[in-house]
Amino acid sequence: GCDSIVTLDLTILNPTSGTDVQSACGSYTWIDGNTYTNSTDTPVFTLMGSNGCDSIVTLNLTITNIDLTVNQTDSTLMAAQNGATYEWLDCQNGSVKIPGETGQSFVPQENGEYAVVITMDGCADTSACIMVTGIVGIDEILAEKEVRIYPNPNNGQFRIDFQELVPVCTIQLMTIQGSMIHTESHRNRQEVELNLQGKLAQGTYLLWISFEDGSIRKSKMVIH
Repeated sequence: GCDSIVTLDLTILNPTSGTDVQSACGSYTWIDGNTYTNSTDTPVFTLMGSNGCDSIVTLNLTITNIDLTVNQTDSTLMAAQNGATYEWLDCQNGSVKIPGETGQSFVPQENGEYAVVITMDGCADTSACIMVTGIVGIDEILAEKEVRIYPNPNNGQFRIDFQELVPVCTIQLMTIQGSMIHTESHRNRQEVELNLQGKLAQGTYLLWISFEDGSIRKSKMVIH
């Protein structure tokens, strides 16, 4: 029948919450075990916090999806993805990069299979190889521009004989992988001598000669 005095010593622990901000290329697997292929900010997952209360996490995910479609009109290839950077590849030559071909569209100079590497928002992916046929060969196009390179093989010192007076031309020497080694331009020349002796390792190189009318002559040259 006497008073019983009780004092409450209570600590209220509230649940915590936070947002997990993520960016990914193509897909992303989150802590809930699900794989997401599109941007989203709705998934929620509950963890046990260090204080024993729920810790609620919301996913804010941005997915970059690249359209790898390549449309072909006659001999012109066009990447469907807009607003990206592009590098066209020669699938039949070890998928090497084609020098100077970094536009959304690409017009091959010869029959073959070609693909494009598309880079956007830090993500990169490669299209399927597209077969292009029906192109008149470079040698046929340049029948009136027969170019003689001699000697070939050589030790880095060689001559290019255009066999006619050429108003403007650009000479580019590249590795098989497409890396530029040497470039020079000339006007009103019928023959040009290059001396790269001691500057080139033994191997096979690509020699590109571009003319004023936009045509290109591509030849292989061996350094021994």
